Order: sequence, then structure tokens, then C-alpha cells
Amino acid sequence: YSRGGMWHSIYMGDDSDIRKLKEFDSGKAMFMFGVTLIMALYHINLFLLQKRTKAALYFGVLLLIVAIRITITGEYLILNFIPAASIKWMVPIEYMTMYWGVIMTIAFVHDLYPEEIPKKIMKNALYAGIVMSIFTIITPISIFTKYLMFYEALIITMYAYILFSIIRAVIRKRESSALLLVEAIVILATFINDVLYYWNETYDKYGPSIEIAVFMVIFIQSYILAERFSVTFDKIENLSKKLISLDK
Repeated sequence: YSRGGMWHSIYMGDDSDIRKLKEFDSGKAMFMFGVTLIMALYHINLFLLQKRTKAALYFGVLLLIVAIRITITGEYLILNFIPAASIKWMVPIEYMTMYWGVIMTIAFVHDLYPEEIPKKIMKNALYAGIVMSIFTIITPISIFTKYLMFYEALIITMYAYILFSIIRAVIRKRESSALLLVEAIVILATFINDVLYYWNETYDKYGPSIEIAVFMVIFIQSYILAERFSVTFDKIENLSKKLISLDK
């Protein structure tokens, strides 16, 4: 890393307290990984069965990215499955999950509200993600981690644009936009909180809080997608009834 040394102060306590804290953190990470992975596969499969909307695919890929990130941060669950996992590839993947997480979010919101987020914005975000990913892969850890503050500033800017776009969707009374606005505010707030945590500006013995936001997002997004599929199905059913009545 470009910043050497310890990231946070040592948490002191007796043996039972430290074990409980370790078990809590590991249990939370395993639970979030399992839930996120299952929901990711569910939404990807949903897209494969009904390819009328790409929103389910983008959301599924986003959850898959989050699941991967959970295994290579915090409790480093990946070491339970691959004990020989090297930091030389874990750190680049960790950084790329930041880039592609926000890109998939832009793609998801674009598919829901194409008038609020133009296609050229999604393409520009995709190109930026490709450039940053290539830079992350070809440079040593000590080089690309120097630009962490730049990446975080860029991600916050992108999320701010997403938030602004969703606010426009709420003003225009787009379907499910109010729920999406609540979700976007929670994600942006927790991301900023976690940035401050990793820069040692705040301290929480339970670590970053983004997993809690992700858990809430899964239910909100699942509801939004289910509602859209339900509305589409109702339209098809009503159209079928009209066609049958015309034939009679």
C-alpha cells in the first residue's frame, strides 16, 4: 500500500470479549456474503428467463460485485476458501469492485429511467471504469493505491449525479422513484461514512457500515423489480383479454 503501517488502533479487552467481537464480525460477513450471492444469482437468472429488461441483470451483477468485495475486505473470507490467496491480486480486485459497483448502479438507474440518465453518461462511466481497471492491473499496489482519494472523489461525484437524476425522476413522478431516492441517500451516506472510517477520521469497533445499506438495498430493489414485472404482466394479461374479446 502507499500508506504503510496500522490502519486503526488495537481494540483491547479480555479473551471472551475479543472472541465475541471476532465471531460477530465473521458471522456478519458470512451472512451478508450468502444473502448477496443468492440474490445476485436470483436476479441474473430472472433476466435470463425474461430478457425484456436489463435492470435485473445490472442489479444481479452489482450484487455479485458486492459479494466478491465482502470476501476480500474486512474479515477476508476468501482465505477460508483459498488459504494461499495473495494480496497482490486481492487488492486490485478490491479497488475494481469500487469502480464497477458504481458503474453497474448507473447502468441500473439508466435502464429504469433512461430520460434521467442519458446513454452517453453510461458509456462515459464504462470507459472510465475500463481505463481505471487497466491502470490498476498494470501498476504495482504501491502506485495505484496512491490515488485512492481520487477514486473516492470520482465515485462520490458519480453517486451525486445518480442522486440528482433520481430526484428528477421523483419530480417527474416516475414509477418507484421515491423508494429509489431513499435507497440512494442511504448508500451515499454510508459510503461517505466508510470513507471517513478508512481514513481514520471516525472509529467503530464493528467496522464499515456499507453491508447494512446493501442489505436494505437488496429488499428495496427486489421490490421495485418485482413491482415492474407485476405491472408488465398485468398489461400483457389485459391485452390478451382484449384480443380474446375482439375475436369473439
